[in-house]
Amino acid sequence: GQLVGALLQMPQLVPIDQDAAVELLRQAVAGRSAVVETQAAGILLEFLSEAEASRDAIASASLPSLVRSGRAAVALRLAPGSKPAEVRLECDRSAAPSGDR
Repeated sequence: GQLVGALLQMPQLVPIDQDAAVELLRQAVAGRSAVVETQAAGILLEFLSEAEASRDAIASASLPSLVRSGRAAVALRLAPGSKPAEVRLECDRSAAPSGDR
């Protein structure tokens, strides 16, 4: 519903100001009880905090360590999938995590 739509409108690749996120959420739950608004705001702030920590951890790690751990891939190619409109990502074997070679 409204709440899911508001969450989907939030940027995922760049930081979002917590005040702006809470305001977007408040607009999404407008007309509902203050309890719902307060609970939803708390959940949203926790979600934002976890997302920022994850993004920061990835941004501060070296690319080779991310590739070795399987958290990143390089040299990807798009290939047709087995179903219509399906797309697969193929990884160059030289870019695969070291345990997969």
